[in-house]
Amino acid sequence: MRVAILLLNHGRGSGEVARQHAAELIRNGHEVWYMHPGVGEGVAGAHNVDVAISRTVLPVHEYLPVAGSRQKAVST
Repeated sequence: MRVAILLLNHGRGSGEVARQHAAELIRNGHEVWYMHPGVGEGVAGAHNVDVAISRTVLPVHEYLPVAGSRQKAVST
C-alpha cells in the first residue's frame, strides 16, 4: 500500500506519533511519503518531503495552560 502522511505543524508530539506510524508502516512493507515542514532527517525508508510554509505559523492547542504566548487555544 502507498501511504502519504502530511503534517503542517511543528506540534508538541504530533510529529513523533506520525514518525512512529510511518516507521511501523514501512516495517510492514508499505511505501510511505512523509511530508512535514522542516522535515530534517525524516523517517528512515520513507520518501521524506520538506513542506514550505510561506507564512508565520501560530501553533494551536485544545487546552494547554503551559503553552504561554507562543501558542493559542483553539477555543479562543
